[in-house]
Amino acid sequence: MKICLIGLDRHILLFRRVVGVLIVVLAWAPVSADSYLDALNEEVSKPEYVRDAEQEIQRVSQQQDHDSQAMKRDVSTALTDIARFENLLQSKYPATYQVYLKLNKTSKSDVFQTFQDGRHLTDASKKVLELYLR
Repeated sequence: MKICLIGLDRHILLFRRVVGVLIVVLAWAPVSADSYLDALNEEVSKPEYVRDAEQEIQRVSQQQDHDSQAMKRDVSTALTDIARFENLLQSKYPATYQVYLKLNKTSKSDVFQTFQDGRHLTDASKKVLELYLR
């Protein structure tokens, strides 16, 4: 019984230490959180921050437009020839392309036809998986 009481005393002492540390941490946290939030607020209030953010948004938007136009050109080119379609599939969906290679010639033609009908690589990708899992 004495061994249990000694073990219990250790647990109580450990519990007191943990509670003490928690109190210190919780008392200190709001001060550091407020100063952190204050620093963030100060940073985003600067005119150059807003200007830089607007420029970054514009740059990303232009890049997305450029990428979208390039993808449309790639899709238009791939619609005309199965070899070009396979190149596009390999560059944009390499994992799907590896599965596509395992299909027979008829299934590959079905995938290409699905791509031509839908004009989206995602349609072709779904068709590849559908035919492979059949």
